[in-house]
Amino acid sequence: MFAFIALIACIFVFSLFGNFDLLGHEKIYKVCIVTNSQIANADCEDVIKSGNQFYYTGSKDEIKNIYRNLHKVDGIILYFQNSNVKELIDFYKIESYQGGDVDNLSMYYGYSPYYKDYNIINNKKINVQIAIGAQEIIVGFPAILTGF
Repeated sequence: MFAFIALIACIFVFSLFGNFDLLGHEKIYKVCIVTNSQIANADCEDVIKSGNQFYYTGSKDEIKNIYRNLHKVDGIILYFQNSNVKELIDFYKIESYQGGDVDNLSMYYGYSPYYKDYNIINNKKINVQIAIGAQEIIVGFPAILTGF
């Protein structure tokens, strides 16, 4: 009986954290994946090479197929419409820190347990950047690598 309860507890914990999909939010309308891998048959809106990195940009469904085939992802940038920062902070469980304004955008930095890499800045874990504009919100893991 104890083994059964332990097994159920393990499955529950894994279901909470093991399968979280960064691309799972319903209000994402565009995604950009930054990687050092080239996918020969990428069916995306834009594929740009810059130095040793490739930027694959397209709809969420297009990117999900590429994302599964990549071994190394340097960054994920998500574009949202009809959303608000509170909703995104709750969804990604972001511990946020106000960052200031850049190019008429409000900036936040923070940490999400759903993205494995992070940097330590001012003794805080940082692995997400949020830019809030008039028409969209851009969320970058570990940062917005594509510009605003």
